Amino acid sequence: MQHLQPNASQCASHQLSGQSSATFCTERLAQKLSLEGKPTTVLLKTMSQERPVKSTLVSGLEVSELEGNNFLPLPGVFTQRSMPVTKDDIPTQADLRKWPYISEVQLLQIDSGIDLLIGMNAANLMEPWQVINSQEDGPYAVRTLLGWVVNGPLGGCSKGVDKATVTANRISLVNLQELLVSQYNTDFNERVYDEKSEMSVDDKKFLNIANASVKVIEGHYCINLPFKADKVTMPNNRVIAEQRLLNLKRKFKRDLNYQREYREFLSDVIHKGYAEMVPPAQEISMLQEGASCVRKGSSIYRLDPMLDGGILRVGGRLRRSAMPEERKHPAILAKDHHVSTLILRYIHAQTGHGGRNHMLSQPTGYTPCSRCLETCDQAMAQSKSTYSDSSTCVLTAGSNGQQDPIQPVGGDGTGLMGHVYNNHTDIKNSSGITRVAMDVKHKCAAYVLALRPWSFSASLTPVALGSALAYKLEGQVDLLVLLVCAVAVLVVHGAGNLVNTYYDFSKGIDHKKSDDRTLVDQILEPQDVVMFGAVLYSVGCLCATLLFFLSTLRLEHLALIYFGGLSSSFLYTGGIGFKYVALGDVVILITFGPLAVMFAHAVQVGYLSVLPLVYAVPLALNTEAILHSNNTRDMDSDKQAGIVTLAILVGPTLSYVIYNLLLFVPYVLFSILATRYTISMALPLLTLPMAFPLERQFRGQCYSKIPQKTAKLNLLMGLFYVFGIILAPKGSLPLM
Repeated sequence: MQHLQPNASQCASHQLSGQSSATFCTERLAQKLSLEGKPTTVLLKTMSQERPVKSTLVSGLEVSELEGNNFLPLPGVFTQRSMPVTKDDIPTQADLRKWPYISEVQLLQIDSGIDLLIGMNAANLMEPWQVINSQEDGPYAVRTLLGWVVNGPLGGCSKGVDKATVTANRISLVNLQELLVSQYNTDFNERVYDEKSEMSVDDKKFLNIANASVKVIEGHYCINLPFKADKVTMPNNRVIAEQRLLNLKRKFKRDLNYQREYREFLSDVIHKGYAEMVPPAQEISMLQEGASCVRKGSSIYRLDPMLDGGILRVGGRLRRSAMPEERKHPAILAKDHHVSTLILRYIHAQTGHGGRNHMLSQPTGYTPCSRCLETCDQAMAQSKSTYSDSSTCVLTAGSNGQQDPIQPVGGDGTGLMGHVYNNHTDIKNSSGITRVAMDVKHKCAAYVLALRPWSFSASLTPVALGSALAYKLEGQVDLLVLLVCAVAVLVVHGAGNLVNTYYDFSKGIDHKKSDDRTLVDQILEPQDVVMFGAVLYSVGCLCATLLFFLSTLRLEHLALIYFGGLSSSFLYTGGIGFKYVALGDVVILITFGPLAVMFAHAVQVGYLSVLPLVYAVPLALNTEAILHSNNTRDMDSDKQAGIVTLAILVGPTLSYVIYNLLLFVPYVLFSILATRYTISMALPLLTLPMAFPLERQFRGQCYSKIPQKTAKLNLLMGLFYVFGIILAPKGSLPLM
């Protein structure tokens, strides 16, 4: 016998047993061959007993006949302390002389015990190659690959039954579950380890957060929420919360029983103590008792705070004044807190969208009050009113007069004017120069707002796409032509938005809840919008003329494409008014897709080509999604105004289907281009996670800000599309 790994050999007697289901060797033989294996437990069944036995599973053993060099592999061998046979069972050559018919059988003798029992799992070693049948109740011989095997009555066995030693064994081996696992671990070395449950990376991260933040508050263990990021900014779900409350309100109106059960349930929750009022902080409790406990280092120490009806107010020396309480003791709001923002917005609406003089905020710096006013269109409209003459009012400390200690100075419609406020002498003044500068600033901001700059991605990305195609196919691009082309397309887009604003206002379509309230809120006058649109169209014509001199494109081709787009931007709502007869979607799909891409490509290469039209399809579909979401949001107001759009014709359900097609079909096209041509065309797929929230919001009919969000998606998708074309290997783009 020999073992493959140690390369050691050993002579040993073996027995072929047709009654054993496994192969065994003695521990003595395993030690001589330096065998190592996997410890295991087997269920050993013999004629007299059945019991589990500890053993070692050894692999890699080979066996051969004594005079041969042809080693044959053995299956897994189990070790045992001893074998159920003795040396008396080993036949000798002297035993064979009694039987002349088996005289050709030669048995070699070795000085060794029986250390190997070959079972039925090594059947090839027991296969008979030659058989000498028995005669006159004598033994028979079988030649196998390992030599001759003699069976029958020999020296250690006779017909008598009065022998002192009788061997009768049938060994059956049943593997337990551990044996199966051990066998797999032996066959696959990478699995040789003890399996045990371990914590995942997220589990360990959760434990670290818990260990670092655990604290005991009023007898309860508290830990921080296990957010993945350290600094988490929660999304503003105000719109969703309001929508859920409206749905709940409608359900209450439909089902009075549900309303009654709902009230009873909440009353029961409060009655049983599951919900209770949060007790005030220690400082608030002491203020309720009339004690001043604010530390000198506190940000509100100088305000001398006081509690009045549960509201924290400014104290100070005006307590004895005869002015109204709201003037003497304005409320104190937490800075940069979302609750403060909600309160300011409510007060701002209640005061008729007035300036800071009517707001609960100290009129200095860029306070939350100022930010609230800056984002209010109606407040900006009031800034158009004529400013009064600059004046200054001084009220010394301790005055008991009825005059307001902070006199309104000048027009403060938007609260954006610069002020100087002296805490000790209560002096407030403003500069006339500042008012003029801020008026100009507001005027410019109003013009920019009327252009709807959030929609400019629909015109800039087609220009970039057409130029990228020219660069990839022609090998170069004129940056000056690109710049002039972008300005030309951009000003026509802006002029079209102004025309849309003017005609929507003239037809009574725009209302107080519209996104574009430039004319509704009187931020600009209609004649201002008309004049600004005419200026932009003039600038566009000037850019087209400049392109004629910079580009090699023929004049008739340039004029056909450019003025075709210019006319479409005007006729969308002006003149024919394609928008009002359900053709606006077609105009936008053509103008801000194939037409713009073809124009940008043509002014670079100097000729017209069909290729840009095909490449513009994904971008055109996504651009149309912006308009379709806008029309779906305005369905009710459009119906009241008597106009017809595609969203009105198909209804909300089919509008949702169309929006999904416009949103996701471009990604299908990008996937086809990426798999069949070049992997760089998969770059736009990076924006796919942005599309799913839009789909969910559209499905929930929460149309607020969907057009703006779709425009942002359109911009990013267009940029990645352009990068994908630029990074594509030469010759990999399809030439359709």
